[in-house]
Amino acid sequence: MKAASAAIGAAKAQIQAYQAAVETATINLNFTRIVSPIDGIAGIAQAQVGDLVSTTSGVLTTVSTLDPIRDYFTVSEQDISPLQTVSGFPSGTMENCSSF
Repeated sequence: MKAASAAIGAAKAQIQAYQAAVETATINLNFTRIVSPIDGIAGIAQAQVGDLVSTTSGVLTTVSTLDPIRDYFTVSEQDISPLQTVSGFPSGTMENCSSF
């Protein structure tokens, strides 16, 4: 009877050890996925799949946001007048604008 009780205790201990190994593997697996805190498009990757990276590896890639997209350019008054008419902008809405 004592031998059976000892075998059950050993089996329970083995189950707990296996559960701890699964939990450790799950935690380690979570360290293999890198996600961006912002939405956007990833640029050229500096590290490839299979590379060993750490906190001292530097930048892995850059993420460019898509919302909003801003572009700055210079347009002459001669070129902007037809745009105001074609685009349906009310007269004067594009005057003195520094960005769109």
